[in-house]
Amino acid sequence: MDHTQNRSTPGGTAFETVRSDYLRTLSDTSAKNMRPVLERFETYLTHNGTDVVESIDVYDCRKYASRLADGEEAGEIAASTAHTYFDYVAGFLGYCVREGLLDTNPARKNRATENLPEDRGERERQFWAPADRQRLFQFVNRCVDSALEPPRVPSQILERRMRDRAIVYVLGKTGVRGAEVFAVSGDETRNGLRWSDVNLEDGVLCILSSSCEGHCW
Repeated sequence: MDHTQNRSTPGGTAFETVRSDYLRTLSDTSAKNMRPVLERFETYLTHNGTDVVESIDVYDCRKYASRLADGEEAGEIAASTAHTYFDYVAGFLGYCVREGLLDTNPARKNRATENLPEDRGERERQFWAPADRQRLFQFVNRCVDSALEPPRVPSQILERRMRDRAIVYVLGKTGVRGAEVFAVSGDETRNGLRWSDVNLEDGVLCILSSSCEGHCW
């Protein structure tokens, strides 16, 4: 197939229509983050002769991954950001599969992702060093302990320090991101981690991912 020619499927569904439907299924924050990425992906597809969802294939995704790696899509971006943008596209195409517009998700094929840049370095820099993490644990422990010693501090200060310690331990011990467990003002979907999301017996937290799908740690 010549991918420089128009590959529209007769009676196919316009990308813009499905994109709008997909974004309405997301939280306001997720939709805001994903919209510009999906709009650029749409521009790329249209430029290359694909203007309906049913015609998107592995070749499109593979070439888009190359554009991200080369910085042609959004300027110079970190490798981790390129992976994030590609994941946004993959999430959208997964929605297309669920809606019966595609048989499989072309962005999840090995051939589609092999041109993405390796982002091992960026991921490693996101982790706390063990010594730094331990010092932070010790600090929040001291803050709580000092609040329990005479003279006792007001209850709201104690509660705040205990809350801060819980946050530090959750982030430090599980590796979750703040966006997955913190509430976002004005976004009813992201109401923050609740006790109902915690299973102490199994040691599991149910969190909300960037695509608003529940995941467990």
